[in-house]
Amino acid sequence: MVIDKDAELMRYEECVKEYTELLDDLTLVKKGKDVSATEFVNRCDDLINRFKTLQQLGIYEEQARAMAIHDLTDFISEIKSLKPEEF
Repeated sequence: MVIDKDAELMRYEECVKEYTELLDDLTLVKKGKDVSATEFVNRCDDLINRFKTLQQLGIYEEQARAMAIHDLTDFISEIKSLKPEEF
């Protein structure tokens, strides 16, 4: 199976953008803004799965992907502790 490296890099960049948006949303929750925790967790789970399906990345992207997956898992734990009433 042939993988288009440019397409994979674009998918990676889209994931990074979504990661940044999720980090911003988590920051808003910490500041008291009303963000749906269940939707946030669903978006994190979806992004983790999208990160896991990326292939043919360079070494730096692979390292960043692993860190992002770890961070997203932490984001889920953090929002669950900040808004336990939604779970």
